[in-house]
Amino acid sequence: MNHRFLFVWSLKHNSLGQHIRFWVIFCPINWLVLSALLLRLFSPEPLVQNVDLFQIVLAYLLLFLRVLIVSVKYSYHRPEEIE
Repeated sequence: MNHRFLFVWSLKHNSLGQHIRFWVIFCPINWLVLSALLLRLFSPEPLVQNVDLFQIVLAYLLLFLRVLIVSVKYSYHRPEEIE
């Protein structure tokens, strides 16, 4: 989970700068994109009339695919699964 900022928790494996970048920049951006998507889908229309649903979905899919690709890349496979 420490690979590529999926979840930065341990100071043993990550520097203080990585912790600051993850918890101050990257994590709030993820929550803002998710909350924007949920607001656009489920809130009343006048509240979010100027928010483009397509752009919000693209931003969410970018973050989701990043997590998916990194988790598959660094996953643990048994030898019989590789062949």
